Amino acid sequence: MNRFIRPRNRPRLFYLSATGSWFAAHGIQTVMFAWLVAIVLQKPPELVGWAQFALFLPATLLMLIGGSLADRWDARRVSVIAQFLAVIPPLLLTVTLITGTLNFVMMLVYAACIGTIQAFVTPARDAILNKVARGEIQQTVAKTTLVQFVSQMGGIVLAGSAQLIGGAPVLLSQAVVLSLGALSLGQLRIRGQNEEKHKTKLLDDLWSGIANGWKAVFGDPVMRAVVLQNMAMGVCFMGSYIVTIPLVIRDVYGGSSMDIAIVNFVNSSGLVLTVTVLITVLGKLRKPGRALINFVVGGGLVLGLCGLVKNFYIFAGLLFGWGMAGGIVISMSRALVQERAPEAVRGRIMGIFSFSFMGSAPVGAVIWGYTIAVVGSRVALVIAGLSMLVIGLCVGRWSKLWQV
Repeated sequence: MNRFIRPRNRPRLFYLSATGSWFAAHGIQTVMFAWLVAIVLQKPPELVGWAQFALFLPATLLMLIGGSLADRWDARRVSVIAQFLAVIPPLLLTVTLITGTLNFVMMLVYAACIGTIQAFVTPARDAILNKVARGEIQQTVAKTTLVQFVSQMGGIVLAGSAQLIGGAPVLLSQAVVLSLGALSLGQLRIRGQNEEKHKTKLLDDLWSGIANGWKAVFGDPVMRAVVLQNMAMGVCFMGSYIVTIPLVIRDVYGGSSMDIAIVNFVNSSGLVLTVTVLITVLGKLRKPGRALINFVVGGGLVLGLCGLVKNFYIFAGLLFGWGMAGGIVISMSRALVQERAPEAVRGRIMGIFSFSFMGSAPVGAVIWGYTIAVVGSRVALVIAGLSMLVIGLCVGRWSKLWQV
């Protein structure tokens, strides 16, 4: 422990603390948002899909601008300000629960606010990672992913108690956790994080930066393949995670906030197990691209099987396996992009990386919301899983990912 907190390791400690706080809050949000919309307000599948669309749409529109800002100004400063602002939406939602004024419009307002803030926090924090990694990109990404999902599991457990203690205390805890993370980011000191001066107009500069980021991504065959595959995963995997799975829990298993929390916790546990093995046993993979494709295909297969089972515990067990696949997919895709992104445009590229996944999630949310209304939630899971399986096989066949 003493070695970990030496001065040279303090930036990594503060970075991991800030990352953990954000994803602990995200774990709370994952359960609470689905519970409030689908179970407390009892909205139909189409509106559940649109609510999740509102949560992810701001990231779709603003993530690239957030990445460009992270490159042009102090990424740490951008992330600190944005994370402090993230404290406000859960506090406002807490007030609506206490006063009994919660409604669907308030959920949309919350979604728009927190989604906008996330568009600036995520690329700014990702732009900092290389500074604290000290050349150990793949291992640092794996450790960050481990902290991310262990913290998220803690948030999920807390949110699962909402049925017993009420939603207001849980949302208040979310605000406190976010503020602690902002304080950790404020303690982060990194060399080379100086604000740049530009003669061009702000808007022109931002759009030029975004264009340069896309040019860099599509100029590299590996980053291009990762980003395109990310878009498909955002639709099929993330769309299913935020819309279809909560509706399966509600409509098939008659579940509550605790059941949503159990499923999310089990899924995250699988991911944590895989990342722990990656860090402690496997180390740096020689073929991260090949591992990425294999586990995308495997994840698609497991997700499809989730739609075929009728027992809740088998369903949860399959989602544990899906999470195990996700541990490799998330770690390897991020590491491949981090390693290949030029430092001058790293914030923009990581913004594009996040955009490719989170930006396509609202599209998936709407698609699966309407699909469920027609064919049901279980069939929708099968369609999503098989679609991603086929896409993964195509990426492996026609891209260079299999070779790296």
